[in-house]
Amino acid sequence: MKNSIFIAKIFFALLLTNFMYGQDKLTDIPRCKVTSNFSVAEIDCDTFRFTSLITSGVGTNVVGYTWDFGDGTTVSNQSPVTHSYSSNGTYTVKLSVYGSYLNNNGTQSLCKDTKEIQLVVYCPSTDCGVINDFLDLNNYCDDEVAYIAHLSGQITLNPGWTITQYKWTHTMSGGSTIIAYGSPSTVSMPCDDGFSTDSILEVTATNGAGETCVITKSKPRLSGGTQYINGQCCLRIASVDVFPNPVSDKLTISTNFPDSELKNKGSLLFELFDINGILIKSSFADIKESINQLDVTNLVNGIYFLKVTKDGEVIETKRFVKI
Repeated sequence: MKNSIFIAKIFFALLLTNFMYGQDKLTDIPRCKVTSNFSVAEIDCDTFRFTSLITSGVGTNVVGYTWDFGDGTTVSNQSPVTHSYSSNGTYTVKLSVYGSYLNNNGTQSLCKDTKEIQLVVYCPSTDCGVINDFLDLNNYCDDEVAYIAHLSGQITLNPGWTITQYKWTHTMSGGSTIIAYGSPSTVSMPCDDGFSTDSILEVTATNGAGETCVITKSKPRLSGGTQYINGQCCLRIASVDVFPNPVSDKLTISTNFPDSELKNKGSLLFELFDINGILIKSSFADIKESINQLDVTNLVNGIYFLKVTKDGEVIETKRFVKI
């Protein structure tokens, strides 16, 4: 009997000891707690900004964290961090967080948590062709301005690629932009205080494999839009009119130069473009003649642009319909 009581006391003592000193092991493990999370912001098609959103439990210290961008690149203890990928693909991005907790018995418990996402990186190709140039048929003032690019010399596409979109971005000297689509693209330029800004053409193309390509061309916006001169908007050196419109045979071109000195100097150049911006014909005229005619009898019915230039300076562009 005495032996049984003695054994029971020993068992109780062992149980109590295990409870007291094992408590840390049983309860302190979950007390060390860190949670990994992060946000992703796209800067460019291949460049992203990653920001950690780490949380920790009460008493847990975050001792460090490591980024793994899935392309062999790792970075530690930086947030936000920007990373660029060298090629298209799907990458597994991981953020591993490490924590430490001081147990009641003076020992340290360590914990770790990892958050991962699948990041798709896709930058359209730029090797489908090239934009050599684009045409700017301007009217000045608030009249319509036609921007044209076509596959006959201005855009060269590699075999197998097809254009799906033309996007035009015209920057005003004040910093604002006008965005338009299509070719030709017709926009109304507001009165502006200069022409020292750019127009950018962005052409998107696709191929039979479903790949996308984007090529761009930028050039100074030397025409189109207007200037303020002596407080007046759209001060022209001459006015141009064409009639009849629509026309079937002879197109009459009327030019009027308010300044008699300008009228007696230089020559006029008439350039005729089709709806695709292709130059059909050109001819010079005596600037002293206020009325000129252009034979359009043999033109295919459709929309055309007549660009009138004096000594390299565009006076105006007129749109007319051949019937």
